[in-house]
Amino acid sequence: MLEPLLHLLGPAVLDRVTLALNHLLASEPTAMRRLVPQAGRRVRLSLRGWPALLPPPPPACWEITPAGLLERVEAPMDDDGVLELVVDASNPVRLAAELLSGDRSSVSLQGDAELATTLAWLMDHLRWDPEEDLSRLMGDAAARQAAAVLRALGGGVQAALTAMAPLAARMGAHAGRPGQPG
Repeated sequence: MLEPLLHLLGPAVLDRVTLALNHLLASEPTAMRRLVPQAGRRVRLSLRGWPALLPPPPPACWEITPAGLLERVEAPMDDDGVLELVVDASNPVRLAAELLSGDRSSVSLQGDAELATTLAWLMDHLRWDPEEDLSRLMGDAAARQAAAVLRALGGGVQAALTAMAPLAARMGAHAGRPGQPG
């Protein structure tokens, strides 16, 4: 039942993700300069171990533009020249907690070594600064306060996800077994 809705909303969500990624890249000129030599190459996101109870996410693939930004494109069928960004999505709760903490142990890169090195650098060094974006909207003082609230909320969400991850893993292990509560 959710699959047709996801099929309709998936491209729009991926477009918004692309805008957010480009905003992050544009906020760090060094990141864009590192991507410029990779123009024309593609990065495909692969979620491995996606829980069967959830509808599958749409395929995601981006091409690096000559400006050092990303453009969403249709996922290529062949693997020639495509860097695979593989994410272990078998436990979405644990994955969310890891990503919030900056841990990327659930992420691996497969394919072109030069592009993989560039993407690894980006993942290690790029961080969104919500306070800077908020200061453009509401001024420095209000942005500092709002960012402090967001950090506290983020810390709470991260702690809750970390605490829930083992439970979610156990529930996923029992899902689909006959006679076991799911």
